[in-house]
Amino acid sequence: MFSYIGMDIVAATAAESRALSDVESMKMAARKINLRVITLYSLAMLTASFVVPMDHPFINGHSTPVGARSIFIIAVVEAGMPKVAHFFSGVFVFSAFTCGVNSMYIVTRVLHTLALCGQTGPEFITRRLRQCRSGVPVRAVLMTGVIMMVAYTGREGSVGAAASYDRDNPRYPYKSHGQWLKACYGLVACVVLILFNGVGAFIEPFSIRKFIAAYISLPVFI
Repeated sequence: MFSYIGMDIVAATAAESRALSDVESMKMAARKINLRVITLYSLAMLTASFVVPMDHPFINGHSTPVGARSIFIIAVVEAGMPKVAHFFSGVFVFSAFTCGVNSMYIVTRVLHTLALCGQTGPEFITRRLRQCRSGVPVRAVLMTGVIMMVAYTGREGSVGAAASYDRDNPRYPYKSHGQWLKACYGLVACVVLILFNGVGAFIEPFSIRKFIAAYISLPVFI
């Protein structure tokens, strides 16, 4: 489920993509990404489940390396191809790296957009964050990189801009059906994920290290 998060990022790339320059192309791209991601993960998990038994000791946390708990690593080992596990480990590292690059891209564009809206603080900072070189907000990229090296940060939106988020505003021509139901579902699902994210820490013996690692983000976020 955590891997599935982020598929909506296609919306953030639309401003810099000619292929997503109109509303219909944006709708089609969103639908295609939905289908591709769901199909990819469903088939991958289904295939691995044919090889890995549900009571495998590594799945139940009896392996020390975190990577050894991956169902894909276990699958190739159980299939008699242990050397392929190194390939999957490399894929996971590459995936984590591209995830970081992806997050940096999104944060950079959000920061640049906030600067264009005059919501990034003092004018001497805002003016620099608005600057681009060859279409790339270089200074926003540099600032984002520095912040990512230290911690995650957030900024509360302007109350005066609330009207621009009206779903009937012509700036936002695409609306999904039953959005309030989907928002409630997303809220409940996120709360469940947050609460059960560190359930392993409560399995005897209680682990303070796992508890802190799982829930330290809550007070930091608040």
